[in-house]
Amino acid sequence: MSFEPDRVFAFVRHRLRNDGVDDAAVARVVEESLALAPMMGVEDDAELIRLVLLQFRFSEAQLADPQIVAALTKALGQSQWTATQRMDFIDAQLVGRTPAPMTRGD
Repeated sequence: MSFEPDRVFAFVRHRLRNDGVDDAAVARVVEESLALAPMMGVEDDAELIRLVLLQFRFSEAQLADPQIVAALTKALGQSQWTATQRMDFIDAQLVGRTPAPMTRGD
């Protein structure tokens, strides 16, 4: 498994060029994804690019929702699934999920 981080960065940067995402954020997510890749079974640049892009599809509200974060964590931990199966599940079941309304704890 050999990745080309510069190629991945350039592709992702191009895809997100109109989304207001700065280079530092893309570089950080590419670096984090490179660290996750072996654990997830990501085997090539195409899968790595998909993993990086998937992370930019979640809103801040979604990432603040404990139920979405728990489901995301569980999906990422499904060791019997391939990286593609994990990302397919996340894309289909979690990316478009509406976050739970925030409640005040009294």
